[in-house]
Amino acid sequence: MNLRRDAYHTFLLLKAPERCHVVTEEVVRGPGAVEFRKKDPQAMRRGHDLWLSALKQVSEQLAKSSPITYIPLHKVGPFA
Repeated sequence: MNLRRDAYHTFLLLKAPERCHVVTEEVVRGPGAVEFRKKDPQAMRRGHDLWLSALKQVSEQLAKSSPITYIPLHKVGPFA
C-alpha cells in the first residue's frame, strides 16, 4: 500500500511596530495524508502550535538580549 504524502508549508512573517505577525498555511496531499488525519485529526495543528510557541519563545529571548532583524527560520524551534 502506497502511503505517500506531499506537504507544502508557507510561513509569512510580517514586521509590525513592536511585534511580528506570523501567517501559516499548509497543504498536504496523498493517501498517507488521509490516513494520518484519520489516525490523529489534530496532529498537524499541534505541530504548528508547537512551532509557533517555539518561535515566540526564541524571539522574545533574543529581543531581550539584543535587537535583531533576522532569525534563520531553519534554526528556530524544537526541530532545529
